[in-house]
Amino acid sequence: MQNAMKEAGFVNIVVKDYKVPVSPWSKDKKLNDVGLYFCTMLLQDLEGTLQFMFGKVMGWTTEMINIYIQYLKKELNNKDLHGYFVYRNVYGQKPLDA
Repeated sequence: MQNAMKEAGFVNIVVKDYKVPVSPWSKDKKLNDVGLYFCTMLLQDLEGTLQFMFGKVMGWTTEMINIYIQYLKKELNNKDLHGYFVYRNVYGQKPLDA
């Protein structure tokens, strides 16, 4: 992404990576809150998202999807699993002469 922005003519490009826990497992208060919010958001429409992705795209049956959803919810609530992903934010400045 940084190279694409440079090729597009942006300057002062900044790349920041943020660790985002998928559940509230972190001992760090801020990351724990982020994990809690992300997990809450994820669980809000887990059924709808997975019914589409696994049902329409992958061809799973509704029964298979429901079994997987129960397993996934259990795993998301397991504080011994420290799942996370890296969120990358890239931004830059449009040159003044552009």
